[in-house]
Amino acid sequence: MPLIAERRDITYTIVIGVWGMVAMYAILHDQYIVRIAPEHFTKYHPPLWDIGNPALLALIYAARSSLAPGLLWGLVLARAARHGDLAKVPVKVVLKGSAIVILLTELLAAVAGLLA
Repeated sequence: MPLIAERRDITYTIVIGVWGMVAMYAILHDQYIVRIAPEHFTKYHPPLWDIGNPALLALIYAARSSLAPGLLWGLVLARAARHGDLAKVPVKVVLKGSAIVILLTELLAAVAGLLA
């Protein structure tokens, strides 16, 4: 029995869609972090391909660091939403729910940052 009993295109849509949202969140988040504290990427991260531009470093680090969490979370959601005997959750609902969770996460992080 396959891990996810669903057509591959639906599974790929969920997995890649969720990863894309996680990657976009990470990129946007790091782009405003780099404007506040560029040394976070130039001083506290290991050098990367002799890149000195902090904004480019932030973009690359964000894209790279989103791969594992985004793809794994996408697989978890695809399995939870589309596997088993219960009604299958529509792809749109899975992606919309993921976007809401990401936005709420950023909102909580912003509030925590303001309070700190």
